[in-house]
Amino acid sequence: MIIMIREDFREFLRKQGNSIAKYYIPGKALGLNAINDIIKWAKGVERVFGVDLNKIVENPEETQKLLRKINFSNELIDKRKRNFSGAVEAYFEFVSGHELPSEQ
Repeated sequence: MIIMIREDFREFLRKQGNSIAKYYIPGKALGLNAINDIIKWAKGVERVFGVDLNKIVENPEETQKLLRKINFSNELIDKRKRNFSGAVEAYFEFVSGHELPSEQ
């Protein structure tokens, strides 16, 4: 089951301004395309991994577990792993109001 990313995520990303770069491809121009890409990647995570990001990001440990699953996936190329991971981190920050803590 695919759950749509909340529409106010777009507004959150827009308010990030240049700091959106921490979730985006280094060296690429930021703006509406970056926002649309991050939303597309978040939806891709839900589709490819069959998860509901709204539920996953409620728990930092579950979010870290999903990030490990993305990064160790043999089905994704490295660029897509980075894109998907950045989208999950951005969505976590959007929902929780703070950055994802580093794994211990």
